[in-house]
Amino acid sequence: MNHKSRLGTLSLAACAVVSVFAADAAGQQGPAMPRGVGNSAEVERRESERRERAMRAADLNEREFLLRNIRPDAPAERPSPRLALAQLRDDFVRIQVLNNDLMKAAASGDALDLKLVSKSAAEIKKRAARLRDNMALPEPEDKGARDGAEAAPPAELVPALSALDRLIRGFVQGVVANGVHRVDAQASAKTRQELEAIIDLSAHVKKTSERLGKSTGQPR
Repeated sequence: MNHKSRLGTLSLAACAVVSVFAADAAGQQGPAMPRGVGNSAEVERRESERRERAMRAADLNEREFLLRNIRPDAPAERPSPRLALAQLRDDFVRIQVLNNDLMKAAASGDALDLKLVSKSAAEIKKRAARLRDNMALPEPEDKGARDGAEAAPPAELVPALSALDRLIRGFVQGVVANGVHRVDAQASAKTRQELEAIIDLSAHVKKTSERLGKSTGQPR
């Protein structure tokens, strides 16, 4: 191919490229108004093509935005050591106070204040869960086996409160004997199991007291 032929080919290609960009720009601005009724099919086709281009452009823009801005989920922030220590001390004392108040109410012989029982059980559950997290206790190696081995909680409220009292006192005695920051893996696993049991049983006590409150008409 000689020099003139190559220039002619390049010119034709350039014209084609310019035509494509011009058509695309015209499509983005909207189709020209038809001058006759016979152009309605052409207008509809061009409008459909313009919508498809706009949808593709919007989809690409959205993907680019997500790729630029999406980040892996940040891990949940743990409390500072000073805050965690303050929470440990507060939760450790408060869970014993709540348990003692419940046992006094159960031993008084009077009808239980079911609203108080439900509120206290909910707070015990919350504080036991925070103790578990702040003490950084290891996950059980076989959670399924632990769940399967757990006995069903007492159906009656007072026996359930007595069982909760035994769990809390056992947990407290273990912490006092071994300290909060345990090195022994077996002791840490035992403490976590105790707290998990306290969480589960306190939830059961709350649910039972609310059910009894509905059946007896006590205010909740």
